[in-house]
Amino acid sequence: MIARSRAPRLTNVAIIVLLATSPLAAQQRTLRVITPDSIPVPYAWVAIQGQTPRIADEKGVVNLGSLSAKSYSADVRRLGYAPFAGPLAIGDGQTLVSLTPLATQIGKLAVIGTGPMSMEGFYRRWLTRQNGGGPGVFIGPEEIDKKNVTDVAGLLRDQNGLKLERASDGGYVVTGPGSNGCQMAVMVDGQVIKSRVEARSGQASRTSIGSPLNDKTTYMTPGEKAAMLGTNKGGVERKFGDYADSNSVKIDQVASISAVSGVEVYARTAALPAELNLTDNSCGLIVVWTGARK
Repeated sequence: MIARSRAPRLTNVAIIVLLATSPLAAQQRTLRVITPDSIPVPYAWVAIQGQTPRIADEKGVVNLGSLSAKSYSADVRRLGYAPFAGPLAIGDGQTLVSLTPLATQIGKLAVIGTGPMSMEGFYRRWLTRQNGGGPGVFIGPEEIDKKNVTDVAGLLRDQNGLKLERASDGGYVVTGPGSNGCQMAVMVDGQVIKSRVEARSGQASRTSIGSPLNDKTTYMTPGEKAAMLGTNKGGVERKFGDYADSNSVKIDQVASISAVSGVEVYARTAALPAELNLTDNSCGLIVVWTGARK
């Protein structure tokens, strides 16, 4: 008797495995931003119809995830390049978008810099957040140009949980989520900006502004002390109001909007990246990066 080979019977589980490992199912759609000479454009800002804007990595690549293969309205921008705006056909595999360098293009190294306390660190943290690995809200130079605001405060008005409090002597102070009016710390190019009270007390970094300071090491006028402690003349405790030059940092006055190239917002400091960690502040952090956008 001759033995005949029999084809194995595919179970439902086997069929599912075959489908999951087929080339079609494994196809990943990406977008790559390059120059006409095929040079990658790192950290390009990519906004595709119906999607949250994303940035490309250092190789100019953006993972499009489960985006369907069809035509979309797209806006792709990068500092120093002519923007692309119009219909973009997304296909299987990689879609290319070409940006032409402007004649006045700023040198890449001058814009990005090196190290964690630079724009390079800003983009690295943004990519980490984009991939689900960190906190923060990031506003890049391309989005700043699109918003067309007149000061840094204008960039923060749409951020959930943040409040812009008008100081008694002008300017806006940013307070974090919650109702206690706790002022957020502010960094500019990696340096903590201190109020006059903090600078006078010789503190190395910002405390939760509004918290009492040591009277022995802080020299304030009675008016400044009342504003700092949140008390009125009768000594009745109030929320941390009475913001003024002495006890606050005005976010609209830390840098001219024309000089701002990026902003990071951390509504809470519990999970701050190590290089931005402020152990004495629980009210949140705003990091402003400066540099020409044109």
